[in-house]
Amino acid sequence: TGIGAGVYEQGRLLFGEDGNFAEVGHFVVETTWNLPCGCGGTGHWEGCGSGRFIPAFFLEWCRSSNHRSPFRNLSDAAAIFAAAAGGDPVAGEFVSELGKVEARGISLLIAAYDPSLIVIDGSVARNNWHIFETSVLPHVRSVSGKIPQMRLSPLGGNAPLLGAAWSVFDRTPVP
Repeated sequence: TGIGAGVYEQGRLLFGEDGNFAEVGHFVVETTWNLPCGCGGTGHWEGCGSGRFIPAFFLEWCRSSNHRSPFRNLSDAAAIFAAAAGGDPVAGEFVSELGKVEARGISLLIAAYDPSLIVIDGSVARNNWHIFETSVLPHVRSVSGKIPQMRLSPLGGNAPLLGAAWSVFDRTPVP
């Protein structure tokens, strides 16, 4: 999974000159670990905060912080979140650090677009909304002056697919 966005303004989806828009997954949110993103860049939100890359971030965070955990070799984000929920202190500390990274991404999104509403979807948020509320939102509040409404999407994880389909049919340029 990745991190992306669709920006809906005045009844229209916004697109960039080349047809893409809101590539927020490539906002730089960390410079400590220089984790690689799928695009080849480093420090991108997607490269450390998306479900696909959270395990690599966890392993690098453990290595660089000299943390030892019986859960150190986890290969998927769900297992890391389950370990944190199960009381593993290292996984719990990592989830707190991950919350700061996710908050930086959301704060940049707020600064760039000044949204009135942010709708969040995807397996990481959908399966860990309680962690989002306790580990991400407090950091967003400490970084951003204005906090828009934030909701979990009612689309059951299908928001990216529906947004992509909608974009095919709604290519009217915005003046």
